[in-house]
Order: sequence, then C-alpha cells, then structure tokens
Amino acid sequence: MKAKDIVKFKEPVNEDEKESLMVVIEMRKDRALVRDLRFSNWAIPPTDVYAVSELIVVTDLIEKN
Repeated sequence: MKAKDIVKFKEPVNEDEKESLMVVIEMRKDRALVRDLRFSNWAIPPTDVYAVSELIVVTDLIEKN
C-alpha cells in the first residue's frame, strides 16, 4: 500500500463501508491517511486514518476495468 492507491475496507461492517472507495493520501507506519472518493468534490473533503490491516488495495482491479 502506498500513496495514491485506491483502497476499500477488507471486512466492511455496514452498507456505508461496503460502498466506500478511498484514496491513500499518506502512509503513517501501520496506518493510512485516506480520503473517501465519494466526497472528492467537496471544498474540504474529510479525511480519516485507518489501520492498514483493515484495508485492501483495489487500484489494479479498477484499472483493469
């Protein structure tokens, strides 16, 4: 996992997490600072920090389609 990768939750716990696609802004050791792509048109999009173990990289899957 690296900056600019597209990620999603490995094991989503609700519908919101199932729909969520996020871009990694910055790696912070075992955590990733991410921005949800659903809010990328906001003037100041919200960011969150998640453990890398909770996320899965889907960049390759998106680029192949």
